[in-house]
Amino acid sequence: MGQGLNKKGLFFIVLIFSALFISLNHHFRNAEAQEHDFILNLNNNFEMIQFSNINGSISSINSINIDLPSTEWNISKIELDFTNLTFDRETIVIEDQPMAYEKVYFDNNIHNRLGLATQIRLNHPETIYGVSIYGNKSATQDIQVQIQGYNEATNTPNGTILASQILNISTSLGWYLQNFSSPLNLPSGNYFLVLNGTNFSVNGQDYYWYYSSNPNDPSLYSAMTEEGYKRTNWLAGVNNKTFLYKLVRKSNALLFPESINMTVKINNQSYKVLNDIDEGTGVYSQTFQNFLPESLSLYIPSYNNASKTLIFNVTYRLYFEKILTTQGTTDIEESQSNLWVLTPIFIRQTDNYTVKFNIPSNWENISVFRDSEDITLEVIINLIDRYLFIPNNTLIQGADWEIRANSPNISFNINAPKLEFFLGQELRFSLDTPYLEGNYTFILIDSADTVEYSITKTTPLIPNLFSYNLASNLPEGIYIAYLFWNNQTNAGVQVQEFLIKLPIVDGFDPSLLILIGIIVAIIVVSSIVSYIGVRKILKNRNYKIDKILEKCIDILNLNYLIVTDNRSGIDVYSQSFGEQKLDPSLISGFLQAVREFGTEASVDKGSRTVKIDYKNSVILLTEFVSIRLILNMKATPSENFYYDIESLAYDVYKHYGKAVEDFRGNVKQFQGIKDLVEKHLNTSFIYPLEVVISETVKLSQSEREMVNKALYFMKEHNFDYIYSLYLLPENECSPKDAQTILSLIEKGIFKPKK
Repeated sequence: MGQGLNKKGLFFIVLIFSALFISLNHHFRNAEAQEHDFILNLNNNFEMIQFSNINGSISSINSINIDLPSTEWNISKIELDFTNLTFDRETIVIEDQPMAYEKVYFDNNIHNRLGLATQIRLNHPETIYGVSIYGNKSATQDIQVQIQGYNEATNTPNGTILASQILNISTSLGWYLQNFSSPLNLPSGNYFLVLNGTNFSVNGQDYYWYYSSNPNDPSLYSAMTEEGYKRTNWLAGVNNKTFLYKLVRKSNALLFPESINMTVKINNQSYKVLNDIDEGTGVYSQTFQNFLPESLSLYIPSYNNASKTLIFNVTYRLYFEKILTTQGTTDIEESQSNLWVLTPIFIRQTDNYTVKFNIPSNWENISVFRDSEDITLEVIINLIDRYLFIPNNTLIQGADWEIRANSPNISFNINAPKLEFFLGQELRFSLDTPYLEGNYTFILIDSADTVEYSITKTTPLIPNLFSYNLASNLPEGIYIAYLFWNNQTNAGVQVQEFLIKLPIVDGFDPSLLILIGIIVAIIVVSSIVSYIGVRKILKNRNYKIDKILEKCIDILNLNYLIVTDNRSGIDVYSQSFGEQKLDPSLISGFLQAVREFGTEASVDKGSRTVKIDYKNSVILLTEFVSIRLILNMKATPSENFYYDIESLAYDVYKHYGKAVEDFRGNVKQFQGIKDLVEKHLNTSFIYPLEVVISETVKLSQSEREMVNKALYFMKEHNFDYIYSLYLLPENECSPKDAQTILSLIEKGIFKPKK
């Protein structure tokens, strides 16, 4: 029997310690540090520059027309090489002012003149297409119009016929064009334009050719044949008598473009053509910005100061550019370099097609893949000038491309004054200034490795705070806050762990955990379900009662509050509570105490708030970024009060931090801090309260009794307000009464008289 009892006792001992182990393990297992292996993948757009060009040659033109491959590519540069640059065919007026006439005629075989001529002077080799003469006729028999050689001795035609055709003229006086059947190429020199009637055989034939005795060029010679029967001898040529004619010709002289101020017009702008080395050649080269062609044909006219049409050959080269926006991704991970992957789609426009990508300054390990094959050695990677160049012969149409690179994690700092929070509180931290320009992504991972919250903010960050309200039903344990930063070409990540706990009842002894474990183990054997239900009800009820009692006591102990700039110490807002006013000497003494608090101040466990015992009072000092919160109290507050004032400091910075940093003396802008104090500390509990009766607000029995008690007190003492303290038994906090008063304040029956 004893042996059986020993076994049973041993069984219960093992059971108890097993339950204790399970309880302890359950409490602490989530407090272990987690591995930081979260990767943020971001989608980005990147820009590359596509290059393309076309070239060709066109002959014997006076303006340029080039077919383009697309209207969606900017023309970045145009190069033109001109050769055989000459003037085109033109009509030159030699003399056009008629004064009198001479005639070629045949009359009775005795009185006749068979030829008239005037000098043609060519300073350059020219092609003659025809001439125009001014005159008329009364004859019916045809004569010839000719170009003959020049007799230098007599300044007359020399009989050598270079071109000849029937004269085209009528009985009406005017200009008559004579087109030669074939162009006549003549070197520079002197020639004669001749009307030749040596074939006359019928009497009464007259051709009239008008002349000017005050010609434009008096040095030109004119000549006539001797008058008489069948006389063909030429009389010596004379000056100042030039027969009227116009020469249709083309100069074969090669021109330098600058000698005639040659220009071309492109995109509504005129540009000079410069001389090249040889005569008759010129060059033009011009770069452009944002020159998008309007059509698939580029028309380039030419101009010159001689107002003559030029004719030339041209070789052209056109260069095109187009920005290619390509998709890419970025992988950001703690303790790893960032991975950038670009996936461009290249579409060839012409036979000459290349691509350039400007490599960001901190990218490294550049590699290029085409259809999953590493072709890094086939491209040009210049790490001095920081660019990647993909040549024409590498760009295969329709291939899948991937460009990869790494970049180091860019560091920045997180300001997390508090690393422990209770469920139900607001987890918060800020970013140290100056901060990086770009995007910030905050991701919170709970103790179960689940993404609990995420948000992305873009600079400017106003305010530069990140926060999340921790629901009361979340698991406790270690939470990991990832703060990722990125811009177009850089990225970084910072990681911060936070310990998240269940709210702890004031005065809780950790040694009770062992006892709880033992009790749990024993109750599990009998009735685990009943125990959990009863324990939860008791714990929640006791926690609520303690919270109300603590809040009431903390509020009644509060004397005054000051908000200052933690750099300069200048106060921007202050508030007294109850009847007490701020004591300047007390503030002065406090500031002196702060200077010496290194030996007297203490920091509450789990809090960043400094507590100073000073002259029968307690001074609390808490900071968040640029905000310092100073509170004077009659006694040391509860632990939850520390969290309340830290939340208040955070909220003040959130709404007024920028104004404090830029403070120039206007304190009116900070009056709204009073509402934040009320929100976090429930200070309306200690304000004078007016009683506002409302028929529409439902009240509980305890609330109606409290309202009647207040009305009776006010009537008895002839007050139009009442303090909450007057309604509490013996001026001490009762959880039930305090809760009733707070409820009436929330319902608007008790209205704080501020």
